[in-house]
Amino acid sequence: MRPLLYYSINPMTTKITSLPGIRSLRVCGIAAALLFSASASAQVIQYEWTGAEDNNWNNAANWNPSGVPAFGTSGANVSPHTASISNASVNLTGGMLLSFGYDPANVGVFDAISLTNNATLQISSTIRIRSVQDTTRNMFIEAGSSFITTSTGATSFQVGSNDSTITTVTVQGTLQAGGMLGDSLPTPDFESTPGGYLFDIDGGSVSFATTNFRHQASRHPDAIGQFHISNGGSASLGTIMRLDHPNFYINFADASGSLNFSSTGYGTLAAVEGLINDGKIRFGNNTVDSSLFSINAIEDGWQIGVIPEPSTYALMAGIATLIGVALFKRRRQD
Repeated sequence: MRPLLYYSINPMTTKITSLPGIRSLRVCGIAAALLFSASASAQVIQYEWTGAEDNNWNNAANWNPSGVPAFGTSGANVSPHTASISNASVNLTGGMLLSFGYDPANVGVFDAISLTNNATLQISSTIRIRSVQDTTRNMFIEAGSSFITTSTGATSFQVGSNDSTITTVTVQGTLQAGGMLGDSLPTPDFESTPGGYLFDIDGGSVSFATTNFRHQASRHPDAIGQFHISNGGSASLGTIMRLDHPNFYINFADASGSLNFSSTGYGTLAAVEGLINDGKIRFGNNTVDSSLFSINAIEDGWQIGVIPEPSTYALMAGIATLIGVALFKRRRQD
């Protein structure tokens, strides 16, 4: 887990009266004390799950240190605490809103939620992860671990930023939600540099009933909303909505993995090929010809994958041959 970086100053209290400029030193000491006070009052607390009593997220006794990670409510300016869960199944009744006002004492990049070692977190309502000015929140789901929202709502998983940060969701395990909403992508409030969101599906699986790349009527021309599939990962995005921006796309980072989505809005093979040729579905972050993809009709939708190059087929055939020879020799020895 990558903790949020923050800096604090512990002012010296020794009084040196024989040196000139003592007034300046005192002023610096007071300023340092104020900085220390602000940092100490707003510093990030890193909570680790112990499950000492039950599997209830909201039971303070289940966390170390004792207390419930305070992710606040919409519009609340509270410390962006971190929560780490390892080898446990945890339930949260209600929603989780990781959306706070800017706090200059809390800047950097950190995993707001980290699920490792076959952990499972299940919530019954909406989760919202939104990065703000100079503070980037990530979510990490390790292989074997899972994050599930039981809400069937189209906005049960909201992620994004309208500032100069990219909220990243790294999925090596399983992420399942009723619907994904790309949140807060208008003209940025900070440094005129747009942010956005990135789903890094690194061998894991993501499943949404609907995927709405943005919900504002407007969006910044440089905002980012992307899914990157690699290492055999899979994305099932359901009904795709508002995939209408140059930086909104689904990318196959390598020649592995799969993409499923509904035929709603893309009812013909030509429409799907149009998505690829327009750069909405890419390979290696590049716009390529649709002939490089396999496109198969499935129940109520489409399944897409990269067609391996001939050299890849040759490699696969070679590996299969070696396995066959090894099995043949073993049988003869037996």
